[in-house]
Amino acid sequence: MVTRLEHILAAALAAALLISLLLITAQEAVMQRAAVIEGSQAWLNTLAVQAASPLVFDDDKAAGEILRAASIYPGLQSVYILRANGSIIASHLGEGQQGLALTELQAPAPARLFDNALLLVSPVMLSEAQVGSIVAQVDLARMWRSIVQFGLALLLTLGLSGGAALLLARRFLHRALAPITGLKEVMDEVSQREKFTVRAQVVANDEVGALSAVFNRMLDQIVRRDSQLEESNLRLLALKDAAEQASTLKSAFLAMMSHELRTPMAGILGMLKLGLRGQMEPLARERVELASKNAQALLQIVNDLLDVSKIEAGKLKLESVDFALRPLLDDAMQLLTERAGQKSIQLELHLDPQIPPYLRGDPTRLRQVLLNLVGNAIKFTERGGVTVAASLSASLMSQGTVSIYFAVQDSGLGISEEAQTRLFQKFEQADMSTTRNFGGTGLGLSICKQLVELMGGRIGLHSKLGQGSTFYFEVPLAIGQQPPQELLEALPPHEHQLHVLVAEDAQTNQLIIKALLNDMGHQVTLVKNGELALQSLTQAGFDLVLMDGRMPVMDGLEATAHIRAGHWRELVFADPSVPIVALTANASEQDRARFLSAGMVGFLSKPIDERELHLVLSQVIEDRRRSGLALTPRSTQDPSTQADGASIPEADTQPAPISKQELRAQRVRELTSQMSSAFREQLPQRLQEIDAAVDSQDWHAAAITVHGIKGCLAFIEPSGNSYELCDALERNADLRQGEAFVAGYQQLKLALEQTLSRPQRS
Repeated sequence: MVTRLEHILAAALAAALLISLLLITAQEAVMQRAAVIEGSQAWLNTLAVQAASPLVFDDDKAAGEILRAASIYPGLQSVYILRANGSIIASHLGEGQQGLALTELQAPAPARLFDNALLLVSPVMLSEAQVGSIVAQVDLARMWRSIVQFGLALLLTLGLSGGAALLLARRFLHRALAPITGLKEVMDEVSQREKFTVRAQVVANDEVGALSAVFNRMLDQIVRRDSQLEESNLRLLALKDAAEQASTLKSAFLAMMSHELRTPMAGILGMLKLGLRGQMEPLARERVELASKNAQALLQIVNDLLDVSKIEAGKLKLESVDFALRPLLDDAMQLLTERAGQKSIQLELHLDPQIPPYLRGDPTRLRQVLLNLVGNAIKFTERGGVTVAASLSASLMSQGTVSIYFAVQDSGLGISEEAQTRLFQKFEQADMSTTRNFGGTGLGLSICKQLVELMGGRIGLHSKLGQGSTFYFEVPLAIGQQPPQELLEALPPHEHQLHVLVAEDAQTNQLIIKALLNDMGHQVTLVKNGELALQSLTQAGFDLVLMDGRMPVMDGLEATAHIRAGHWRELVFADPSVPIVALTANASEQDRARFLSAGMVGFLSKPIDERELHLVLSQVIEDRRRSGLALTPRSTQDPSTQADGASIPEADTQPAPISKQELRAQRVRELTSQMSSAFREQLPQRLQEIDAAVDSQDWHAAAITVHGIKGCLAFIEPSGNSYELCDALERNADLRQGEAFVAGYQQLKLALEQTLSRPQRS
């Protein structure tokens, strides 16, 4: 602290002296300049009196004599006598000086503070009439040298004075701060050595002495409380062990439920999507589309429900999109109509016509709350019916925002007043018989309460035993616009064909990417790493590059950097600005930022969403059209039969024609079989590569190989335990956590054995 105060004192003193130096020097400069101007002007006025006679008689010789006599004036650079019309009658230049232009003499520029020369003008008068003027330029170098000498002398004087003052102040400062230094030493001993028996010495009855006394009393209190803390720690350790055990059990439960629920749901979604690609009756297609839509919504809800820690930590974020309320309610009611029909109870929906047709908010969470409340009402109602009503609340939140009141009324068992007070808490139901008779975990209403409050609303109920219940909630929603219609039909091929370079090391992933691109009408070239991609770019022209982020030999980030630089080794790329889109199983925001900052223009995560890929290709085609670049019309030949890679055979020898939908379904089945076979063939080699990397402690190679397996699993089994283990192993390899990697690797091999033991789908 003493050193810091010394620095502050020295800085303040130096600043004060510097300001004084600048002010005094500036004052001296102003005074000297004023003196030079005053003296030079007086001399010039005297010279003007002498020049009157030569001007009257236009005697240039006499005028010259006057100027030569005036040349002895100190610092004179040039002097001119001008006639009344502005012409020069006589002039004199100092040694080595250049003359002034006539325009400068007739209209002299105003003087500036830091000029090196002074230009003065004096009129020549005769009988109150101006017969001419005299102009002189005086050098100011002597004045500036004098000012500099004055400033240096003042700097030396102030510096010596400041140094002496600083030494004197430093001596008194050390003497004044000695008690504080002693107190600091005692504090250091207490904080570093945890020696609480030392005490600070009270030197004087001043502020520092009072501070020392307070510090000593604080140490006494610490000693007394240490004994109390030891007793408390024993109790806390017991509670900690219990909490850790409960947390471990909860984590194990969540991990098990996550796998058990997500895996079959992903399978349901996959089969529904494959079913939609085939040919079916309109009614059946409508039902399958509805099932797919609700399965997707259910999968999203299940994913968020199982992540309890995310909700408890307050990290659950709501989306804000435009949606139509009527279709949302119809879908929810249609999903629950069958359940109500099985119990022979009536399910009705009433929608207030004053509600705007389109709102803006989180339709998934709103639908989740409605499904939960209506599902509970159906579950606890044995006869009668369930009515769902949505109305416009009387209180408008603000301009452009409405408050929607939802009420779910049933004619069921009813709830006692005592149970109503705890109904929205976690794991709570009306009584134990409810769980026995109807099932459930008691989490639904608690989640509904959290979601409604996150949306800025409120939730509650009205109920009496034997008279049914009415659950209600009110949420503010902004007035929205009509959202774009989602296309449910198959994506059509593009009108123009792109030549796409795909850098992907896994054969399984190559199959699916090639099939998707071929179905969309594009030509595909496949390479296994970034180095081969660079070589391909010098051998052919490409319209788009799909670059895997992690590959052997050279990864996607390094390859992208070379492409954007325009050269690599002796190779020069014809189009360094070719669009490059990341293609990887690492789908975090950090990975997205790394790929985009490396020069990529887009990001596709595995498993590839067909619509997102179609959108990327459409954008590339549109960009080429806007830039005036050539576009190749799509060939009428099926790209899958071209010679640039393995083709998917078509049954062209069948006697009966095959529809496009049937052909597409057949190709999907064959592609799935090829992907599974390729993965089975490649897996032993990949496991050997991981074993070799572990033996040599090459964690970078291990991470690349695990990443390739994870990318394959993203298409084959994206929701399985194997995929999650690969994701964890990749992070362990990146962090060079060898023990954790080896332990997880053993689990991965067991999980892969289970995956491969399942029969292949035909």
